[in-house]
Amino acid sequence: MNVYLSEEIDPEALALLEEHATVVDTFDHPELLDAIIVRRVHVTRDIIARATRLKIIAMHGAGTDMIDCAAAKEAGVPVVNVPCGSTESVAEMALALTLAAARHIPEAREGLEEGRYDHFSPHELMGCELYGKTVGFVGFGHIARRIAQMMKGAFGCTCLAWSRHLTDEEARRAGVLHAKDIHEIMRKSDIVQVCVPLTPQTKGMIGTRELNEAKRSLILVDTARAASWTSSRSSMRSRCAGSPQQHSM
Repeated sequence: MNVYLSEEIDPEALALLEEHATVVDTFDHPELLDAIIVRRVHVTRDIIARATRLKIIAMHGAGTDMIDCAAAKEAGVPVVNVPCGSTESVAEMALALTLAAARHIPEAREGLEEGRYDHFSPHELMGCELYGKTVGFVGFGHIARRIAQMMKGAFGCTCLAWSRHLTDEEARRAGVLHAKDIHEIMRKSDIVQVCVPLTPQTKGMIGTRELNEAKRSLILVDTARAASWTSSRSSMRSRCAGSPQQHSM
């Protein structure tokens, strides 16, 4: 059996895989592949068409937007993923990014390394506390729910969530307020966490209108897919320039 592996995985997992298969790291001969394991490499329609022995495509993570799932379905090749595998690590990263933005940690480190500060607590590094802030979630899957638990438990935040599939009962069980749409999230939140998969419905979903609805001090943290707001980054940059407490991640 020949397995394409795009990136490093845990050494024990790799050793187990190599006990049962020949592992390759190129698509030079897709016709010889029996399985594909990817994380950040695109599996295109052309690759799937040429991989006539292919039995499965596995995503080493949750999002499957790197795989042409329609082509795989047409070819009868199942696509699998690990929807909860990285929940804890991504939630922790989202919390770290939020703290870094709120407290201007990257700017402070850069300034210290460059010797720009000769006094205590320069004005441009004045941050804000997370305690008591309203955190809005665009998308409310496994990762968003874990971030909400952290923000409520550690900082006493009020959490507001919206997704196309969230029900009032699910929001109540999760201990969050159910927003009626993304616009309510943007208007009411001090911090917005973007936690959506990349689909035709979510691509570019946060644009100029949504950013103009937000508070000037908004902290926007995207640990999902950049394309959910790529079309509006110029607008975000212009707003950041006018407000030192606004950040994009």
